[in-house]
Amino acid sequence: MATFNPAFGAEDPLGADALAMGSSAIALSRSNAVTAVNPGLLGLEQRYDFEGSFVYGPGKGTHWMGAAVDGRTSSAVGLGFIYSGDVYETAPRTPELPGWTESGEDIENVKRFHDFTLGMAIPMFQRRLALGFNGNLSLANHDLAGKSTDGNGDVGLAARPVDGVTLGVTANNVLPIETTERPLSTVAGLRLAAERAGAVQGEVGYAPSTDALEGAFGAELMPGAGRIRAGYRSSEAGSVLTWGLAVHEEGAELAYAMSLPLQGDILGGMLNQIMFRFSVPEDLL
Repeated sequence: MATFNPAFGAEDPLGADALAMGSSAIALSRSNAVTAVNPGLLGLEQRYDFEGSFVYGPGKGTHWMGAAVDGRTSSAVGLGFIYSGDVYETAPRTPELPGWTESGEDIENVKRFHDFTLGMAIPMFQRRLALGFNGNLSLANHDLAGKSTDGNGDVGLAARPVDGVTLGVTANNVLPIETTERPLSTVAGLRLAAERAGAVQGEVGYAPSTDALEGAFGAELMPGAGRIRAGYRSSEAGSVLTWGLAVHEEGAELAYAMSLPLQGDILGGMLNQIMFRFSVPEDLL
């Protein structure tokens, strides 16, 4: 999940690679979550990628995601698709409470989400620069609030001026269906990577309507086929420490990530995520 601060609106689905590094993914071009987080990154990499992940937490919740990226079929466009689902139980907010209840009665408030995101990017200058767009449709069915439909559209820009340096900027929720839950926000990020050694990355986000600011950074070590990741994210809603481990071999990756709230209850508790990603070798397709 990308957005921890409620002032930034609904959360975007992330893989364990990004979650482990402070949920910073605005410049993480190899992540399949870029379809939702920064669609401009779909234009920087030539790849066929597939990904699945499962998250447990917060509270009594479970979360899952499936993603696919096609950055190889056409040199003129990169495409991505994400489906994610969430089921969790939370304490009712005052507007959700029924008109009357029995004394001592437990009020169940299970919330269910199904999100679909489609993104595309136009690569330019031999994939050194790309402009991307996405659209998200969110279907909800809650015990107390009932059914609803929400959504938004984002614009993303990605650049790789030299190998090892990736820049990303997004304007989020520029076409919201429901403006209260999805305010306009902007995020900028940078990733510096040394091949087969490691990387550092960070991002800063700002929501003008709420004057909310949040930031995150992460680091990654690459000892052989292993990946060791850690990160931190802070906002007005609180802060979290994240870490993760992964095995990456011949385009396939099995990863685990955890986030631990340090201040505030910004995610409702600890998150654990398992992810598997597979990149189709060039000699197969």
